[in-house]
Amino acid sequence: MLDPQPCHNSISASSSSLASTRSATPGPTSFLAKSSPACRPSSRFTASNCNFSDSAQAGGEPKHVSGNVFVRGGLAKSLPRSDTRFDDIVDTLGVPLVFNSEALEQFMRLVGCGYPLLLRRPAGWGLELFVTMLVSALDRDYDRANDPFTSLLGADYSTLLCPRGLHGYIILELDFSRVHSESDLRGKLSRFVSAHCRATLRHYGVKQPFPTFGPETPAGEVITTFALFLSRLRPSTPVFLVIKNFDSLAFGASDGRQVLEEFLADLEFQCDENIIGGTLLASTLDDGSLYSQRDAFGNPASSPYPVDLRSTLDLTRHPGFQSVVGFTEKDINDLDKAFKWKQSPGPRLLDMVKESVPEPVFFADEVWCDNRVAPMGPGGSAVPRHPPQRPDIDWFACPDGVFPARAVMASLEKKYGLPHRT
Repeated sequence: MLDPQPCHNSISASSSSLASTRSATPGPTSFLAKSSPACRPSSRFTASNCNFSDSAQAGGEPKHVSGNVFVRGGLAKSLPRSDTRFDDIVDTLGVPLVFNSEALEQFMRLVGCGYPLLLRRPAGWGLELFVTMLVSALDRDYDRANDPFTSLLGADYSTLLCPRGLHGYIILELDFSRVHSESDLRGKLSRFVSAHCRATLRHYGVKQPFPTFGPETPAGEVITTFALFLSRLRPSTPVFLVIKNFDSLAFGASDGRQVLEEFLADLEFQCDENIIGGTLLASTLDDGSLYSQRDAFGNPASSPYPVDLRSTLDLTRHPGFQSVVGFTEKDINDLDKAFKWKQSPGPRLLDMVKESVPEPVFFADEVWCDNRVAPMGPGGSAVPRHPPQRPDIDWFACPDGVFPARAVMASLEKKYGLPHRT
C-alpha cells in the first residue's frame, strides 16, 4: 500500500504536455479488439498518436507567440482537429496551443490529497483537451530530450518536476462511453477495465504476469489489484486514474446507476486508503450542476440522474476552476494576434465569436461550499474517519468568463480561411 501523501500547497505553474515518442502499443485484448467501435481502447494507445518525433524535432520546442499562445515552430498556420490530444498539439508544427498555467497549478494543488476529483463542462468547450493536458502532465512516460514543459513552464519546470508531481504517475485512462450494455453491465465493465489495465502494463513495459479475473470480479477490485501490483514493482510511482464520460454508465442498463455508484464508492475508498494516487472523473453530461438550475424558491434543482458521491470533490462550480476550460477574452485576442501575419481584413476575432456567443459564461458558484463526508468502506460499511480535508485551492486564480472552444475555432476558420476541423 502506498504511503499517504500530503497535498501540494504551493506549486507555481502549470500545464501539461507529453511530447513522447511512444511506439504503437498492441491492442488491449481480444475482448476489446472484437467489440464495437464504442468499446475499443482509448486513442491514447493507437499508433496515430505515437510518432510525431520528426515534426517535433524539426520545429524545435514550442515558442511563445502572444500572451498564453505557444506554437511549435513559432508560426501559427493551422488548427487542431476537434479530437486532437494535448500532446499531439504541442508536437505538431504550426498548431497554436493556449497554455493556461493557472489551470494546471490549481489541479496540481489537489494531486495526492486522498479523494477523487470531478469536473464537468458541456460538449464543445474543450474538456477533452484539458483532461489530456492533465494526463500528459502527470504521466511518467515522456521524452526527456523533447519535453515541451521546459519551454512552457520555464523556471517553474523544476518546481513541478518532483515526486508525485509532474511526470510522477502511471496513468490508467478509461472512457466509459465505450462501455455499452443492456445486460451484464458488471461483467462487461470488469472485462473492459481489466483489458485496459493489461494494455497499460504493456505500454509501460511491465512484463510480469498480471492476474486473470472472471466476469464476476468487480471492476473496482480489478483496479485495486492493478494498483497494488504496480506498487510492489514500482513503489515510487503511484497510479493515477482518469475516467472520461464516467457517468455514461448510468444510462442503458437497468442497473446502470447502481453499478456506477458501487464502482465510485470503491474508488473513493481506494483514494482514501492511498491505494491509488488519485482519480479524475470527467463528464460533458449536465447532471443539473453545469448551469446551476434552481427551482421557483431559488433552491438548487434536483439532479435529473443523481449519483451518490461522498468524498469526491466536485470542481464543476468551484470558483477556482471557473476558467480552466474554454477561452477567455484575452485568450481569443492572443489567438487573433498569433494569426495576424495572414493579414485578414474584417472584424476582430472576439467580435466574431460574440456573434454566436454574445457573453462569456460563468460556471462558478460564489457560494460554493464543501459538504463532503467520509467514504464508505468495503461492503458498504462506514469508514470511521473525519470528512475529507478542505481543498487547498486559490479561489481567485481562474476568475474570468469563458467562451466555448467550438465557437472560437469556428470563428478562426471563418476569419483566416483555415480548413474546417473534422
